[in-house]
Amino acid sequence: MLVYLAGLPFLFLYNLSNGILTGMGDSKTPLLFLTISSSCNVILDLVFVMVLSWGIRGLAFATLLSQAAASLLTLFAVRRVYRYLQPKEPTKPSARACVSSAVLKEILCLGIPSMLQHLFMSMGQLFLQNIINGYGMAVMAGYSVAFRMNGLVINSLMALSNALSGFIAQNLGANQYQRIQQGVKISLAIALLFSLMVVISFLFGGEAILEFFVKDDAEKAAVVTAGLGFLRVVSPFYLLVCVKIIADGALRGIGAMTPFMAATMSDVIVRVLCGRYFSARWGITGVWAVWPCAWVVGTAMSVGLYLFFRRKKRFEQL
Repeated sequence: MLVYLAGLPFLFLYNLSNGILTGMGDSKTPLLFLTISSSCNVILDLVFVMVLSWGIRGLAFATLLSQAAASLLTLFAVRRVYRYLQPKEPTKPSARACVSSAVLKEILCLGIPSMLQHLFMSMGQLFLQNIINGYGMAVMAGYSVAFRMNGLVINSLMALSNALSGFIAQNLGANQYQRIQQGVKISLAIALLFSLMVVISFLFGGEAILEFFVKDDAEKAAVVTAGLGFLRVVSPFYLLVCVKIIADGALRGIGAMTPFMAATMSDVIVRVLCGRYFSARWGITGVWAVWPCAWVVGTAMSVGLYLFFRRKKRFEQL
């Protein structure tokens, strides 16, 4: 953890540079650098663990170095693009040009709710992790693998949602309301299609995927059973949560950050309130059921708030 935390500045730089490039319409360059970084991470994992025998610390160092490479590459790309954003006529530098309080305020108003969203979601997840830990090592291991698979799906949908937010914000500034409507519809169609493919894959091939990642033969059956139980309860609701994630992206795109944070809080509150009760009533299956319940409430909040604020802002064309 100490080694990994040391790499957070590089992670911040990468996300900042990625946001700048993506905002300018270049999403390929960050993807290229991230692909290079991920490949280096795999190679360094093998070198540090299998050759140098550094163990878990070697994995952390591999991640740190890979993040550093990705952040420096994207930062270099931003510096090259920055030259084209400069005014043609040179202006006299001043202290006021360094920091604009108005711009800083706007960035904080947009950034803090998103930051709190991730904080609240992590806290809710830690609360459920505490409950799951009480069911033994096999359940913990099965959940760990299945939750990683779940994370791949949610993060993919979040990437689509983030792209939608930028698309809506750009077209909102240009008064292109019809394009906003098209963007929401297309994003929702992509999310639903992707979710459907994942649901089918997890329901019919989830056991094979879990077995690939479980190496302990003594606990393999119990671990796979626990992970498969999580996937069978949670994965069908990807078709619902993708609607929530797209609605969240639309809320961020129109600048309704407080409603966006409220919708996220409703999700977390359900997890905290229902976790212990569901566990005591239905065991580990009840814990898995907390995810769908939280998603149902969160989706209702996100979609309802988006429709409300869309009307409030008088986007008649939407």
